[in-house]
Amino acid sequence: MSSEVIFHKKVNERRVQFSEVGRPGFIARAVLYVNAACANGEELGIEGLPVKRISVTDGNEEIHENLLKLEEFMDVIRARHLFAIEPDLREASVQLDKDWKVKASTLVSHIRDIVAKAEMEEGLREPIMRSLNQLQSEIDRNRTRLDLVSAAWLQLTSAIGNGAKNLEPAVKLVERLSKALGKAKRHEIEAEQHPQLPPPDDLENDD
Repeated sequence: MSSEVIFHKKVNERRVQFSEVGRPGFIARAVLYVNAACANGEELGIEGLPVKRISVTDGNEEIHENLLKLEEFMDVIRARHLFAIEPDLREASVQLDKDWKVKASTLVSHIRDIVAKAEMEEGLREPIMRSLNQLQSEIDRNRTRLDLVSAAWLQLTSAIGNGAKNLEPAVKLVERLSKALGKAKRHEIEAEQHPQLPPPDDLENDD
């Protein structure tokens, strides 16, 4: 298990939601959450942690700013390690409607453009393009497998590790797509577990 996955698991236990703003004790819980992230980040050697230790005396604006930065960082880690954090999604697929397909396809097109212009050997570029083509083919199907998003991310990060330059924007876009599809799948699961009843039209009075 990677240090980022361990970090996410530990910090998520203290996670504070923005929906709690204004509730009694919110500021204290937010401070504990941010400081727990700092402590775990130091212990695990997490790079790029965008927050610093704070105090309840720092003021609401400072606390909210650090909380927002931490939430964004946690979302990035979740997208980056989606199947390690949520193993049930590894074999999962999600049904996308027309609007989702268009937006996801546009994102993949942007990623392709970045990869095409990035500085790297063709031997590194070709596997990335293949993974993106497979991902696009999956998006065009009735159901989209989530593991192909992870495969594209792995190809990108592997290329960076082997000297490719200017790929970071592509990595961020893949992480954005991973986050969105993971959220869509969780919504789909929730809808299956708690289906809504149809409108009670049959109970209308006959006049």
